[in-house]
Amino acid sequence: MLGCNPMWLLFAELLRAQSPEPAPPRPEMIPEDAMDIVGHAVPAIQLQLRDGGTFNLADHRGKVVVISFWASWCSPCRQELPALSQLAKERKDIVFVTINVDRTQADAEKFLRAVQMDLPVAFDPESLSMGQFLVMSMPTMFVIDRKGNVHYRKIGYSQEKGFTELLAAVEKAP
Repeated sequence: MLGCNPMWLLFAELLRAQSPEPAPPRPEMIPEDAMDIVGHAVPAIQLQLRDGGTFNLADHRGKVVVISFWASWCSPCRQELPALSQLAKERKDIVFVTINVDRTQADAEKFLRAVQMDLPVAFDPESLSMGQFLVMSMPTMFVIDRKGNVHYRKIGYSQEKGFTELLAAVEKAP
């Protein structure tokens, strides 16, 4: 065994003596709370809409806004977006917008032809708003309160749970 060989121990001691400095400490993980935008003011976003208009989040201050980030390659988005569209028909008191982060609008359009939904679609091909909202996975949904703060973030979609948590967050949004 290497650990029992006196020559190995002597060699290890020589190496330790020749090391001028201790190794630098390893970088620490980014604290999870540093990656959470909940409780903070919303980033300013202004994006082109599919219908040709512009979505400016600041225009909706004073209202509860639900934002859903999605991409054409996102399998759960195929279930979430039609369900969210149905919820939007039932909850006219909430502003709903979806933000597509595909690099090309053609990929998003192909997806939208296959998925039935009647929600506003904003395009962010450079994923700038995705970065501002610290989105790491698709789909990711946010509730913006009337004061312009991020009140809630939900990553993923479950058909079983639906929007139970989202609606609870909407009801608690100031």
